[in-house]
Amino acid sequence: MIENIFYVLIMTLFFSFSVGVIEFSYVNRTFELLLRAPIELAIITIDENGETNPYFDEEKVVENLDNYFENNLPRFVHDYTYEYYFSYKDKGGYCLDHKCDAFKVSVKAKISGMFTFNKAKTYFISEGRLINDI
Repeated sequence: MIENIFYVLIMTLFFSFSVGVIEFSYVNRTFELLLRAPIELAIITIDENGETNPYFDEEKVVENLDNYFENNLPRFVHDYTYEYYFSYKDKGGYCLDHKCDAFKVSVKAKISGMFTFNKAKTYFISEGRLINDI
């Protein structure tokens, strides 16, 4: 009798752990395969004054990535958050003038009550190109 209870307990833990690992890998894949296109579409190459100093359109970055995460993450987890931090690549510090050439996106998720996913990526514009610095 005790052996059966022990067996059921072990199988339950094994199943919970397996489901958690699968969900973790789905969330990781969603984050790692974050496409460049939604970010590249949010780069302003020529501003209203005709200057050619590329920067991120903050509203467009947030809109595009919100859509990406909201279309992909709920299929795997229900308890997640994501944040954006816009900054200057060379100067550092928080970007106040909305002409930011760098930003960080971080994703946190609770997975099956056993795991916590927490990763971030930094994107910046260098010499007119989008660079991903992990």
